[in-house]
Amino acid sequence: MEKWTQLAIKRRRIILFLVAIMLIFGVYTYYIIPKQENPDVAVTIAMITTIYPGASPNEVETMVTSRIEDVISDLDDVDYINSYSMNSASVVVVVFGMTADKAETAVNLRSAVGDVQSQLPDMCMTSEINTDLVKAPQFIVSLSGDEYSQEDLAQYGNGMKRTLEGVNGVVRVKVEGMQERQVNVVIDIAKLDLYNISVENVLQLLKASNLSIPSGSIEYESGEINVNTPATFASLSDIENLVIGGSTETIGFVKLKDIAEVSIDYSEGQKLQQDGHNAIMLTGYFEQDRNAVLIGKDVRETLDTLKKQVPDDINFHEVMFSPEDISKSINSFIVSLIQSIVLIIVVVMLGVKFKNGVIVSIALPLSIFATFIVMYLLKIEFQFISIAALIISLGILVDNAIVISEAIQHRMDQGLDKMAAIVAAVKETAAPVFTSTLTTVITFSILYFVPGAIGETVKTIPTVVITALVASYFVAMFIIPILAFIFFDTKVLAIKKKRKMRVKNSFIKLLNMGLKHKGRTLALAFGTLIIAAFLVLQMGMSFFPYSDKPILYMNVQGETLNLSKTEEVTKKIHEILDGYEAVDHYATSIGKSLPKFFLTVPSEPPADNFAQIMVQLDLDADD
Repeated sequence: MEKWTQLAIKRRRIILFLVAIMLIFGVYTYYIIPKQENPDVAVTIAMITTIYPGASPNEVETMVTSRIEDVISDLDDVDYINSYSMNSASVVVVVFGMTADKAETAVNLRSAVGDVQSQLPDMCMTSEINTDLVKAPQFIVSLSGDEYSQEDLAQYGNGMKRTLEGVNGVVRVKVEGMQERQVNVVIDIAKLDLYNISVENVLQLLKASNLSIPSGSIEYESGEINVNTPATFASLSDIENLVIGGSTETIGFVKLKDIAEVSIDYSEGQKLQQDGHNAIMLTGYFEQDRNAVLIGKDVRETLDTLKKQVPDDINFHEVMFSPEDISKSINSFIVSLIQSIVLIIVVVMLGVKFKNGVIVSIALPLSIFATFIVMYLLKIEFQFISIAALIISLGILVDNAIVISEAIQHRMDQGLDKMAAIVAAVKETAAPVFTSTLTTVITFSILYFVPGAIGETVKTIPTVVITALVASYFVAMFIIPILAFIFFDTKVLAIKKKRKMRVKNSFIKLLNMGLKHKGRTLALAFGTLIIAAFLVLQMGMSFFPYSDKPILYMNVQGETLNLSKTEEVTKKIHEILDGYEAVDHYATSIGKSLPKFFLTVPSEPPADNFAQIMVQLDLDADD
């Protein structure tokens, strides 16, 4: 190592030039590195939806939901299952444990659901599996106004959607809460008997005509069948004139209008409200592996322009805009980095000169910028896990530099010239510093062996910390000796020597005291360890952190509520919320979950007896 150090000092101009290039590239990578709020990896969750046209909730539960639950419960790593049996539809939500392998779990789930299809009633449609339940949008905007229908608001929303999707980096914008037009078919059972046609025959013919299921409804005595009109029908009369069969009483064909009343209406699906007013929401998603903060700046300009184009009686409200939250997190890290550098300089200068303290502190930004470059090359985003890893690294990055610099200064104080002092210091400390760095690397490497979703998420921590440690080792072995050769003084002021001796003497006194009272010292050490272990066990533990946003969620659910009754309950809750000054805004979704804004916000399947309210709080309010 000392030979390499000597070579580095002799070629110091080249080395320092390369360091300057690295710093420039490090600053550039910090600017372009992808930034987002949450890591891309999350808990494995799947929703299995199965349509059983015309079946009652009890029939769906017995003949569909229970059978799907039975095969899913036999899979490995299943944490829990929630199921919902509704008219003509079954929804099963399965959450797998944190140790589950995502790819293997998806294959096993699809295989199990495929195998159970033969056990379901013939009228059942093929089950659909949705595993994209945890991706959160980068922004949510609501348009609300009681003077406007859902369709009117959706027209404004669709215009904004097209504009926002034209922003570079925005891959998708969804208009949530838009009620779709549907076909309602009310069948006359007596006419079915007259023409000798069964409900099943009607359903099969509708399916053969490429009508999708569900959305609208065919109503008859034992229940209803949900249908939707495709684009192939140009008018309502086309649907009414759909041939159902031949008549045995008269010559000719039986058309749908002969046995049923056909009408077009809006479906009763999700209803969105903003601060108690009729609303729709736009949810935007950004490209992966892109800097969400940079994309957010362009989106912010576009939103500000669109806001001015909205009529005054439409309320334009930003429910969530994550690029600004990401920017705050990154800025907080930079502040922590600067504070750490200042504190390190102060602490180091308790025992060394100001110049030496500054040189030692250079190891911190050099190691961090080198880590930025590796993060960029490995496509590791800035998010709360990687930022936490960087903050963990701050406290240990200057350790190697302090050891090397102090060893160099000590040799110089003994009268050696700079080159001899540096070579002797490197030869003396290279092995201990390498061993210390290696043990820390091995400690963090254990996180690579954590299985499942946890392992996929936390592997960012060892990658970032190990990269920073390795960078700090090379900085200490090569850069610090070069800077010491250029800037260190062979003469140390007497006041510095006196201060160092005072610190050294205090340490020696404490060491002698500990050696003199060995039993008490060991008892104190083990007692502290036991207390610390006890306190750790008393701490609450959660893998994913709670969001620190001033937001709370309320779920409303009842056994016998329909959509209109659920809406009545939410209105009563709105009246209560309006009485609190601390409530800034609240968004409500009836029949379905709100668009999620954070990784840990749970998603619920659609149901007429369900509503979700997101309350935004003003923490500065009196109540």
